[in-house]
Amino acid sequence: MIRCAEKVQLRMQQSGAVMIVVLIVMTALSLLAMSSVSDTHLQLSMVRNDQLYLNAHRVALSEINAQIDVININPSNELDDLIMDLLEFDVDQLWELESEDLLGPHAGAGAYDQWLALSVACDPDDCLPPPGYSLDDATRVLRGRIQSNASLGDSGARSDQTQSFWYLLPQGITTW
Repeated sequence: MIRCAEKVQLRMQQSGAVMIVVLIVMTALSLLAMSSVSDTHLQLSMVRNDQLYLNAHRVALSEINAQIDVININPSNELDDLIMDLLEFDVDQLWELESEDLLGPHAGAGAYDQWLALSVACDPDDCLPPPGYSLDDATRVLRGRIQSNASLGDSGARSDQTQSFWYLLPQGITTW
């Protein structure tokens, strides 16, 4: 009978130790789970920021492409109105377009604030032709730049894009 009492007493001592070990293991697992959730939240925030920056890049670049498309659709014997207006500015002087003059798919719509400016990169009388072109004395060259900016409010997502373009004065047109 004494042995039975010793067993009961021994079990009572062990059950407390097991409880403490289980409590420590559960605490460690809880900390690991909380750390995992925190890491996942951080990764989601980083992906969201990358998506905002990528969208800002697309908005800025789409506006540049839309402006160049408009310049390129004129018949070969007509000068583009945008080019004619641009020639009134000095070399490297920025000409900011109004928001209603934006043409891209995101123009004036959506969450992104847009800014677009054009400038003449060199005097048309002094501009060299694009690489691979040889021009006669009757053809003149305009080299310009289009700068586009798209930003998303206070998020810090912003993209600045600049693209140069060449515009050749069509043959037979004498006014520049």
